[in-house]
Amino acid sequence: MYIVDSLPVPVCDFKRAYASHTPLKCANGTGTLAAYGKCVTKALGTFLGFRCSIITTSYGLPVDFAITPADMDDREVLPLLCERGTYPIIIGDKGYICEALEAQMLKTYNVCLLPTRRENQKAQYPPKFRKLHQKIRRRVETTISQLCDQFSISRIRARTHWGLLTRMNNKFGGFALGVFMNKCLGRPLMALKDVVYA
Repeated sequence: MYIVDSLPVPVCDFKRAYASHTPLKCANGTGTLAAYGKCVTKALGTFLGFRCSIITTSYGLPVDFAITPADMDDREVLPLLCERGTYPIIIGDKGYICEALEAQMLKTYNVCLLPTRRENQKAQYPPKFRKLHQKIRRRVETTISQLCDQFSISRIRARTHWGLLTRMNNKFGGFALGVFMNKCLGRPLMALKDVVYA
């Protein structure tokens, strides 16, 4: 069982975006460039930058990520992530609600996508599964919080696309190394704060 979610990676806020001379505003070889996006949940508002979509295990270890322009929908990124790995069951938030996407994922990638249901939807999960779904989905929120607080993943210090991807890979690698160290030491796997600051 895996969990998918995304987080904003702003280059700068809306006020400074027009005057910014960052090379990240120009497309690189893959066509990725910083774009305007909105993030309501993080109280960020409109920003210029990227979005980082991540897939984690049920206990929170990131197994894959993708950097996309901030205006790209999460539902467009999920099939691209599924092309690179095998994820039988994926739990997502309300941003992944789409009957056509659920059918496509099942048919093309043999993936059962289980997004959080809206209250006004006809098809609802059974009450017991709904509680379990919420509990499992909270794990990715904790992982994102750890990546932002301990690894500063949402702070861009790079000047080029190559530098951005290198830093992202280093931060995800550091997260995985911290989990591995905790496993070797017999500690809780996600207790990374004292490992990072040690």
